[in-house]
Amino acid sequence: MSMLEFANVDASYGSLKVLQGISLSVARGEKLAIFGHNGAGKTTLLKCVLGQHSDFTGSIVFDGAQILRDKVHQNARRGIGFVPQGHNVFRELSVEQNLRISGLLTGGAFAKEVYKLFPVLQERRNQVAGSLSGGQQQMLAIGMALMTEPRILLLDEPATGLAPVIVRNVMSVVADINARLGSAVIMPFDDTVDLRPVLRRIAQFFRDESCGQCVPCRVGTVRQEEVLHRLASDRPLGSVEQELSLLKELGQVMRDASICGLGQTASSAIESALARLPILQEKR
Repeated sequence: MSMLEFANVDASYGSLKVLQGISLSVARGEKLAIFGHNGAGKTTLLKCVLGQHSDFTGSIVFDGAQILRDKVHQNARRGIGFVPQGHNVFRELSVEQNLRISGLLTGGAFAKEVYKLFPVLQERRNQVAGSLSGGQQQMLAIGMALMTEPRILLLDEPATGLAPVIVRNVMSVVADINARLGSAVIMPFDDTVDLRPVLRRIAQFFRDESCGQCVPCRVGTVRQEEVLHRLASDRPLGSVEQELSLLKELGQVMRDASICGLGQTASSAIESALARLPILQEKR
């Protein structure tokens, strides 16, 4: 059974519909990345899960029960942790005080686990949070969410404003959180961050210009996304045998991925690739 299930979810801000027909599931302990440009509705999707954004139709089920609209505190107590985009910490308080406040409902003992995941926070536990670096503040924000001992962690664009080397460190810790604690993780991105060492599955949103709404482009694995991008590129794919191998993998992509409607780039890639197949077979 899935931990989190979206079924035909539409979300709006007044008359502006920003999400349409979102249907996907997240298994227990799964790591899912959501890709999409600014305005694609990635943050809105997370806010719907948390119950912060209530103007949606369809069904969002967490651990067998419907998400409670406008009941953020109750959804959080059920095991949903949320880290908003940016460095959301209490800047005037120390690292330790930030963690203690975040763990008031759970007793605060989990701070020991947070310090294991982020040793730098233990070293700076008496330091004022506002004086930490951007990467350290992001680690503290994640640590604060972990103090609620969530079963699923929503990280809204954790790479924003961070140097690539810091992003890699944060992603490594996210993988460690998933491995140690078993928490499922959902992370939206609007950039081509290389997530292959961390994540196995992606969902991609795009804006349908015909209706101005954001719809799911496809849901699949990170490897499937890589195959589609390679086929869409103008770079040589290698020998005839290598290209045939890639096309066979594309066939596997088409069988395995839950494709809800392809974006223009993906459609062009597939059409171009399939058009080359007879030529390649003749060369072979």
